[in-house]
Amino acid sequence: MAWNYASYMNSIAAAGKAEYPLPTFVNAWIVQPEDTRPGNYPSGGPQAQNHDIWRAAAPHIDILSPDIYLNDFPQQLALYTRAGNPVFVPESRSGQNGAANAAYAIGAMGAIGYSPFGFERNCDDDTNATFRDFYHKAGCIAGQILSAQAEGRIGAAWLKGDNPMKVKDEIILGDVRIQCELVSSGMRNGGAPQLTGGTYDPEAIGYVVAIRQEEGFLFLGSNVRVTFLPADGKGYVGLAKVTEGVFDQQGQWKEGRWLNGDEIQLRYDLLYAVDEGFSGQGLNFGRPEPAFLKVELFRY
Repeated sequence: MAWNYASYMNSIAAAGKAEYPLPTFVNAWIVQPEDTRPGNYPSGGPQAQNHDIWRAAAPHIDILSPDIYLNDFPQQLALYTRAGNPVFVPESRSGQNGAANAAYAIGAMGAIGYSPFGFERNCDDDTNATFRDFYHKAGCIAGQILSAQAEGRIGAAWLKGDNPMKVKDEIILGDVRIQCELVSSGMRNGGAPQLTGGTYDPEAIGYVVAIRQEEGFLFLGSNVRVTFLPADGKGYVGLAKVTEGVFDQQGQWKEGRWLNGDEIQLRYDLLYAVDEGFSGQGLNFGRPEPAFLKVELFRY
C-alpha cells in the first residue's frame, strides 16, 4: 500500500514540478497510541516506519512531514528528522503548547517551518495571543535563526508539567551547558529561598530558544528559568551582563533594561549552589508572553 500511494503521489508531484519547480511535501497522519495495527489509521502514508519505501518510490517528494497533536511532540518529531529528511511541520497545535512546539522544532531540530492548524480562522482569539507573540518575535530574528541553524549555533528546550512530565532540559552550545527548568516555586536545603526546584504546575508549558552570538547568547523564552554550567565541568559561569530588549521589523536590537540583583539571582542558598557547580545566577522568563534576553558570561 505504501509503495502504491508513494508511486501515485510521485507522478503527481513530477507533473506539478514540470510546471512550477516548487518543493513538495506530504502530510502524514501519524500512528496514534490507540492504533494497534495498520488499518486502524490511514496506513500506507508517509509515516516514519514507511520512509524508506516513500524515498524509493517518490523521489519527486522533497519532505515527508508529520502532523503532530500527540503530547510527546519532541519524540514524535525526532522520527521525522532522520535520513536527511528536512523538518517541516505543516499541521499541529497553536496556543502556548504550539509556541513551545514551534520553538523546539526551529531551535532544536532545524525546522524550516511550523504551521498551526486553522490558525487563520482564530488567530485573534485570546487563547492564541502567546502564539502570535512568539511568531512575531521569532519573525523579527528570522535571519539570525537561519544563519544559526546553518552554523550549529542554536538550541532549544521544551518543558511540560505533565503528560509527559518534563520539567528540566539542557542545551550545549560551545563551552557552555545551558540548564533549563520549568518555572517553579518551593523551598529546599533547610528552607533557603530559591527560584528553582520545588512544585511544578501540571498545566504549565515552557520553552526557550538559545542562539550563540559573538558577544554572548540571545534567548527567546517563556515560562522557563535558565542557569549556566561550564561544559567541561571546570570552574563556574557567571553573568557579566543581562539586558532586556526587542527587535524591530528590520531585525535591529533595541536595548531595554539592564538586569541585576534579585532579577538574576535564582538561588540564595549559595553554598549549596556552588557545591552543585552553579553561580546561583540565571535568567527568569515569565509567562505566557515570550521575551528576549541577551546575556554575556564569564568563567571563574
